[in-house]
Amino acid sequence: MKNYSELDFINKILERIPSDIKAADYLAETLNLGKESVYRRLRGIIPFTFEEVLSLSKILGFSMDEILKGNKSEYASFNVMNDRLIGAEDGFLKMYRFHREIMEEIHKSENNHMTVSSNRILAIFASPFDHLFKFFYYKWLHQFGYTSLNFKFSDVLVPDELNDLRRKVISHPGTLNMHFITDRNVLYNTIKEIRYYIDRGLMDKEGIQLIKNDLRMFIETFFSFSVDNVSEEELKSEVYISSLNIEGNTSYIVYDNKVLSYCWTYSDTGIYTSDTVFCALQKDWLDSLKKYTILISNSNQKMQAELYNLFINQLETLTQE
Repeated sequence: MKNYSELDFINKILERIPSDIKAADYLAETLNLGKESVYRRLRGIIPFTFEEVLSLSKILGFSMDEILKGNKSEYASFNVMNDRLIGAEDGFLKMYRFHREIMEEIHKSENNHMTVSSNRILAIFASPFDHLFKFFYYKWLHQFGYTSLNFKFSDVLVPDELNDLRRKVISHPGTLNMHFITDRNVLYNTIKEIRYYIDRGLMDKEGIQLIKNDLRMFIETFFSFSVDNVSEEELKSEVYISSLNIEGNTSYIVYDNKVLSYCWTYSDTGIYTSDTVFCALQKDWLDSLKKYTILISNSNQKMQAELYNLFINQLETLTQE
């Protein structure tokens, strides 16, 4: 642990330990160390190990970013959303548990805002649509699980806990102010992924039609093509269509005094950080994308009509032989 001040870290953990508990006793029990080992760490004679820092950051509730980067603004620490050691099913559940926790915190916050750039539909945005969400889970199992070559879409059973989590993720639609930046390929790129499994004969006609119906509902509601049906909560979301292709799936979230940035390395999983410098850079980059966009939600009916026709034509390719 060389990138932070040992004294600063010691002071930080001493501040977080309840005043009525002896620090040495608390650390000895928490870290399963002998008293002498604890005293040597508190005196700065030997450093805390990375595992000990990580454990204390979780228990005492301070950010690893503060510790790892020290005064070096060019460094930032990231958390990986996918844990391949726990298996594909548990990995997807873990990801959605995290999304649920973040949405709960955002719901409780007084002020919040999210900006997202995406070149495809992400699993988190498919949460309200049963069959589309099931497809993303199916695709995840294919990519990260040990499934057979003939593992079919109809064989997938979405766990009850996962269904419960996705409902909780979308249970507060009016609590998040969001700007969504995408391009004209957002639907097409998702359709290409679905077509892969269709072409392999892994999806039957009934399943394809159900997903197609969900995709139609997605584009009609998410892009607010029918303003008459848009609720006051949904008006908090603004959709921007870029003239340039969106290259990355990223986001910047601020709620109260917290910031968080995601970078999706795949369509559904990736890395995230609460490093303030990186988050500020991410915000600047996302804001810069708007220079090449047109706001189409709840306005610009000409553009809405053009996009609607484009998306419906793309959607028809899903069921073409």
